[in-house]
Amino acid sequence: MKLKTIMFTALILALSACALAQGGFTISGTPNNEKAKEPETPKKGMPMAKTQEELDAFNTAKSGTTLPEKEKAATAFQEKYAESELRSVLWSSLMQQYLNSGNASKTVEMGHKVLAMDKDNVVAQVLTAHAMTFTIRTSDLDKDEKLAEAQKLAEAAIAGMDTNLLFPPNTTPEQISGFKKRLISMALSTLGDVANKKDDYATSEKYYLDAIKTDAQDVDATTYFLLAVAQDHLKKFNEAMKNIDEAIKLFEPGSSFAKKAENEKERLKQQMTPPPSK
Repeated sequence: MKLKTIMFTALILALSACALAQGGFTISGTPNNEKAKEPETPKKGMPMAKTQEELDAFNTAKSGTTLPEKEKAATAFQEKYAESELRSVLWSSLMQQYLNSGNASKTVEMGHKVLAMDKDNVVAQVLTAHAMTFTIRTSDLDKDEKLAEAQKLAEAAIAGMDTNLLFPPNTTPEQISGFKKRLISMALSTLGDVANKKDDYATSEKYYLDAIKTDAQDVDATTYFLLAVAQDHLKKFNEAMKNIDEAIKLFEPGSSFAKKAENEKERLKQQMTPPPSK
């Protein structure tokens, strides 16, 4: 099915790297537009450049046009500034852009790079786990290991949402609440995906329902579709029909996803039709 996307790019960059402030990134100890002051101890998770050269190289690296160009530039930046705090910002940006482009394997690859530097990065945990479920095939020899990793990441994200997710000081309470809801809903939906791939439809139904309840204003079509499929397996045909109708309303008309939903609806109709009298 279709990868979920995060549409508020600027905020996710801030959350992924905990570094996007009003004036942009700065050199450690020298805030933008101010004379040098006594060095302050940087707050945990707030990346800063150590030199102007590093900051200039960072700005160049993130200015590429295509994703391969940006990835190549991020790799070059990391090779030159192996200890830079800004590396995670570049990988976080690429992680989200690959997600929004529908490239699950690259999303996972970029997510792993972020998590290698910051294992408690909530955004990377959620997006990596979510994308990972789209890379798993029934025939994969490491299917169980991948599912276990996706589940672990999603559960860790939910557990750390209030302690490990940092926001820029100018973020409004509404933005914070909305972003947390979206991330928690994605994590719950991912746990539903993991259970679904284990053929544990009762557990997947529970997680999909929790995901919808958590972020009722921004539920995507895929969640409704997979919920309907799980309920189909559980022979909850009436509930499944309601949810497949929701999926059809949200999928782009004529798309391959909409056609799959229509096929599922036809199957449900057949299941709900009483057998002919003998």
